[in-house]
Amino acid sequence: MSSKATRALVVLVTVVGMSACLSVGGQGAKNADRAGEATSEAVIWQEQAELEDPATTSFEETFLSEATANHSVRHLFELETEGEDDSVELFKATLENVEDVKMPAEDPAFLAEIKNEWASTPVDELRTYGIPVVMNPEVERLIYYFSTDMKDLIEAALGRSSKYEAFMRGILREEGLPEDIVWICLVESAFKDKAYSSAGASGLWQFIESTGQLYGLVQNYSIDERRDPELATRAAARFLRHLYGKLHSWPLAFAAYNAGLGRVDRAIQRGGTENFWELSAKKLLPEQTRTYVPAIMAGMIIAKNPARFGFSPAYEPARNVDRVEFSESIDLAVLADATNIPAADLARLNPHFRRPATPSGSRKYNLYLPRGSSASFLTAAARIPNDKKHRWTAHSVRRGETLGAIAQRYGISIDAIMGSNAIRNPKRLRVGQELRIPPRAGAHPVTVAAKSNVDERRSTARRATPAQPPRTKASSQVHKVRPGDTLYRIAQRYGVSLPELRRWNKLGPRSLIHPGDLLTLFVKN
Repeated sequence: MSSKATRALVVLVTVVGMSACLSVGGQGAKNADRAGEATSEAVIWQEQAELEDPATTSFEETFLSEATANHSVRHLFELETEGEDDSVELFKATLENVEDVKMPAEDPAFLAEIKNEWASTPVDELRTYGIPVVMNPEVERLIYYFSTDMKDLIEAALGRSSKYEAFMRGILREEGLPEDIVWICLVESAFKDKAYSSAGASGLWQFIESTGQLYGLVQNYSIDERRDPELATRAAARFLRHLYGKLHSWPLAFAAYNAGLGRVDRAIQRGGTENFWELSAKKLLPEQTRTYVPAIMAGMIIAKNPARFGFSPAYEPARNVDRVEFSESIDLAVLADATNIPAADLARLNPHFRRPATPSGSRKYNLYLPRGSSASFLTAAARIPNDKKHRWTAHSVRRGETLGAIAQRYGISIDAIMGSNAIRNPKRLRVGQELRIPPRAGAHPVTVAAKSNVDERRSTARRATPAQPPRTKASSQVHKVRPGDTLYRIAQRYGVSLPELRRWNKLGPRSLIHPGDLLTLFVKN
């Protein structure tokens, strides 16, 4: 991080009254203001927001490591929040609070240069802007700030933009929207596809959970389509088209994307004007939103001609992928072995996967592959035997369970579970927490039911840990648990004691059984 960026961060942490709950984009202000919405769509948003349960989105936090894949894949599936990424944290926090941050010493020569550059811009170039862009003191200030203290971060974000810009413009064009809307992502996420805000907004376009659901983006324990670059861009286009249809002004539509339609509507009613700049001058919109709109315009002006403002981005190659619809859940490591596409490449191309496996469930989802590899991939994937598709087991923590009991059940060590789930304190388990259980040495891969969020159904395929045979002569039998079975009834049916049945299958006093579980019994000859 540059010394200038470091100074800016020092200034940011000293700002009095900094609002941690607001996220530029991510509809942070909108989420806070949703209770007062009067329109029907706002009522839907409010109802969905009230139904949100933070516990249902904790799967990714617990699946922090992949026991069977290499370190590079394991790192890709660590929870990515701005708090763990100083550059994004600084970028977004600065934009949120730029009104409160002491700007660098004013440089009259540079400000004059900005004005002159804009004044001398050829008319043909001005016509390339798909959105009415203005150069006023607010926009000049953001250009100046982006070109000084924020220069390194803006330059890096511009470098990432080339990875997504072409296909985003294509989608916006298909949806009948100005293509320069793409530069919202410069302010929203710095073009990081896994950007995640403290307000729960995610992806390039920073959708909050409820708005993502409203626009069809599935979010559950195995997938977050807010991070699917193509689906999220399509959803953002339709959301912005809806906002523009209500407000008939792109600056106001951008303001509503940030603060919420109801908030902007009320500002218009109070201010008696539909001009964003007049509403901003009257301070009828949130401070964050008053910065957000000129920030988009400043970013757009810089992005059109970065060299003019002293930027030299190292542009990344454009995203070049095949898209296929897939519905099976298979470990990325297994797919990599079968298809010769590195697991790390599969992970990077599919930021919407929330664990090192393709999502589970019956619905189809987008799977992105290196260009030209889709046919060979699908052929190879179809040949993977069912018993080889997973190298791990998912376990949902139940009330009263301890790591020791869980480790005993699966025949592995406590350390193995802690290492696979980045658990530091073995005593701090949560009911419903999803644990990733590595395979036992020499064990066949199995799949255990895992708690889902939206449209997943519970799978009940379970395999008991190896039973311990009695010393007396007895024949072993396997019992598949049926609906209505209890341990006591099973013990009675086979003429064995309940403590024996528990001991043979390493089940504690509070352990539960479920239809589909396999229990081993030793029946005396």
